[in-house]
Formats: sequence, structure tokens, C-alpha cells
Amino acid sequence: MAKLHTVSHDEVEFYCPGCRKAHRISTRIWTWNRSVETPTFTPGFLLYVGNDCCHVFIIDGELQYQTDSTHKLAGQRVSMPEWREDVHGKESEVQA
Repeated sequence: MAKLHTVSHDEVEFYCPGCRKAHRISTRIWTWNRSVETPTFTPGFLLYVGNDCCHVFIIDGELQYQTDSTHKLAGQRVSMPEWREDVHGKESEVQA
């Protein structure tokens, strides 16, 4: 199953279980292996959501959260959840 949702020809999004929000990624800026099932993006992302920080590397369909992330998954490595439009499509989005 797909872990990414295509937004447009140059944007995809994934659900971040740390932030509990969808993060949108510009494929014009980040390098992507073009896989929606085991995506890899380079370089990593450093996102600020209000006063919170989400610093994550996406490698082979896994989210590798860095220790400077301010959510409960900081320092952990977890599998990317599958994209579910009925659930994740309703979350607020943050542009990466």
C-alpha cells in the first residue's frame, strides 16, 4: 500500500505520526526515489509547526526522527503509516 499521497505533479505528502499531521513535500526541491511504498527522500526534513520541531529522515519507507524533534517520537525509527485519505486527508498540512 502507498505511504505517499500525490498532491500534484511535483508535490506528495505523508502522514507524520510524530506531529499527527500530513507533511507536504516538493519533489522539485528534495530528491525522491519515486517509490510510494518504500520512499526515500534526501536530504532530511527540518520542519517547524508553531513552537514544535520535526526533524526526520525518510529512508526506505521508514521515518528516522532526530533527537531535536520536539514530539514523542524524537530519536525513534518507525515505519511510515499507509496513507488513508479518509483519515490523513483531513489533517492539517505543513509544507516541507
